[in-house]
Amino acid sequence: ISAAVEFSVVIALMGLLGLIIVTIFSRYIFRVSAPWVPELVSFGMAYIAAFGFSCLVHRKNLLAITFLRDRIPSYGALVFDLIVWIFFLMYFQLFVTQGMTFAENVRGQLSPSGVFHLVYPRLIIPAGGILIVFQAFNNILQDLVKLSGAGLSADHSDNG
Repeated sequence: ISAAVEFSVVIALMGLLGLIIVTIFSRYIFRVSAPWVPELVSFGMAYIAAFGFSCLVHRKNLLAITFLRDRIPSYGALVFDLIVWIFFLMYFQLFVTQGMTFAENVRGQLSPSGVFHLVYPRLIIPAGGILIVFQAFNNILQDLVKLSGAGLSADHSDNG
């Protein structure tokens, strides 16, 4: 899933860059401008940000504040990471539930240019939340495996 999300983020960034270049070219050469392009670019950037955020969660590059984690032993650091990911999971679960309500509130409304339905850009909140919750849950499972392995190795070292 992460590889597909990362690939889609790269393709979307390249697509938006191409769209911006074509728009600038048409605006200054042909004096023609599409009013929906800025909206599409802003909506696209919101999707890219949410999907990119889920990639950061997957790579565990998101939480770089380590001053507390570095001061505790490795077993404690695993427990600390687990607690952080549980809170992270609970927080972004709210994005899923409340984001659906946020999107439903604009069902049928159009964007200012009249081209896009506003429900689609607002669906980024629950869609991004689902991806982030999935990645955080995956991180919790990985930490639990590490925690159980660290606990077993500590038990065997005492007996040996």
